[in-house]
This record gives sequence, C-alpha cells and structure tokens, in this order.
Amino acid sequence: MAAGARSTSGGARGVVVLVAAPGYGRTTALERSVEEPTGPGGAGPLLVGARALLAAGAVGAGVGRLLVDDVDHLDDPDLTTLAGLVADLPPDVRVVLATTRPLDAAVRTALRRPVLVRCAADLALTVEGTARVLREDHGVTDLDVADAVHAATAGWPLLVHLAADVAATPGADAAYVRARLAAADSPCRHWLADRVLTRLDAVALDVLDRAVRVGPVAPGLLREVAGEQAAEAVRVLTVTGLLGPAEPLLSGPGQAAAPRAEDDTDVVPVAVVPAVAAAVRAERAPLPPGAATSAARSAADWFRARGRHLLAAQLLRVADEPLAAARVVV
Repeated sequence: MAAGARSTSGGARGVVVLVAAPGYGRTTALERSVEEPTGPGGAGPLLVGARALLAAGAVGAGVGRLLVDDVDHLDDPDLTTLAGLVADLPPDVRVVLATTRPLDAAVRTALRRPVLVRCAADLALTVEGTARVLREDHGVTDLDVADAVHAATAGWPLLVHLAADVAATPGADAAYVRARLAAADSPCRHWLADRVLTRLDAVALDVLDRAVRVGPVAPGLLREVAGEQAAEAVRVLTVTGLLGPAEPLLSGPGQAAAPRAEDDTDVVPVAVVPAVAAAVRAERAPLPPGAATSAARSAADWFRARGRHLLAAQLLRVADEPLAAARVVV
C-alpha cells in the first residue's frame, strides 16, 4: 500500500513506514531488517528509538540502513525534526520508520523522499503462518482450530499467541475456540483494553462501537453520518489493523468477494477484527436503545445504493427487518 509525497531530492531512496497497532510485529520486522546481510563494502544498519535518535541529533557515517522504532512516541514538532533529519541523509541510505499511527501529510512532505507504507495487513500472519506459530510455539496441530484462531484474530501476531492458550485446551475444537475468543472473558480482552483501546481517541472508539453494534462501515458512510473525522478514523483503524475487509465474510466459506474495478477505499466496507469486537463489547457501554436499529437501517440504504446487496441485507436483519432483507437479495 503506497502513500505519500514525491521525492524532491532527486534519486533518494524511499522511506518505508511500518504502521500498525501494538502487537503486529513492527519491532520484530525492524530486527529482521538488521539481520539482513550487507554486501561487500556496504554500510551497516542502525536500529534506534526515535527519541534516542533525536537526542543524538545526527546519524553517524557508515550507516546504510536507518531503522527507527517508536516514532509514535514523538509529538508533532519532534516528528517534523525527525523528518528533517531523514531528509538530510545521503540519498543511498535506506530508512524504515515504525509507528502505531500514520504519519500526517506535513511530515511525509518534510521527509522529501517517496514514502511506502506497510500496514497491519502486510505484517499480519497468513492462515498458514498462524497454523505454523500454533504448531511450533504452542504444540497445536489441529488445522481447523488454527483456522478458527486466524478468523478471530485476523492474524494479529500477539493475539494469535494470546489465543494459543484457548487453542491448546485439551479437547478444544474449532467451535470451542470461536466461542471462547468471542466471549467477554477472552484471553485477548485485557491486553486489547490496556494496550490498544485506551490509546484511541473518542472518535475512533465511537467508530468501533458503531462497527461492532451495527455492522461494517466505510469512510464515505461515516463522513455522511458523522463527519470527516469519523471517515478518517475508519481509514486509520483499517491501516493499523483494528478493521479489516468485510466482504469475504459475506461471500461464504472460502469465497472472497470479487474485486470491483470502480471501488475506492471511500466505499469499501470494513469490519472489526472479531477479537477486538469482543473486547469492545466487554469494555464499552451499548448504544442507546434504538440507535443501532436506526443506524443499521440507514447504513443498509447507503450500501444498497452502491450495489452491496448482501451487506445491505445483513444490516437490515440487524434493523429487525427480515422481509426487507430477503427482498434485497432476491
């Protein structure tokens, strides 16, 4: 997923920005980059925290790869300072920045290099990767159980490890794992509450509430009903891995929704990662009576007008209108 401004410094190498919520393996990705071999005569890597780099004020000679962790710990003025430091590096130095929130446009521009964003979806474990982690690290060999863990966590690496205790329960099958990871006492709940939900602002939490209690959302839908900040929150929550593609869930087992050439991210529906949804339900008060029904009805109309008939039917069922839902898909 690419984003950002064009370079204004000739042939300078681009900046890779790893953007994902805690537990997606940003630091692990940086550490693996350190281990990449350096060619004969090539300059070596430097892995450093963002604050330590700013305290140093410069990057020493002989650094060929600059890997900066915890960029999200910086405030806006310090982010601008960091961007200026990166912009002043020799053009052949590779730069990777790791953060839990996207860089804003002003910071990307100040980098004066092309920016390539690798988001949570790029860092998440695949179905096969989830099965391998459960097998090699936790002794869980049942592939149906591994599939259930992946479906609940979307491959969020730390959540996979937290879910492993459930998966390793003697006699556990896929149905048991699904039920436990959706429960209020899910092993993922407290970590998500402490490390993820508490770091979100009120707008992002409201978006998650709506997506959990009502159904999938899209930036364009939230812009119409709640304003531009809510639309931007959908994008940020998607990039960082709390929201993910909704339509494969609507297409039946093993079937992904067919891509649409006319789609853009403004209208593509996204849903809450199931383990996150369980934590939101446990930690947040429900919507006021009638609010979910009204929101579901208006969302159904919005998605139906854009050709998302299965999703519209799902939302109409949330709105307790089963006959209308049936008519949508006939």
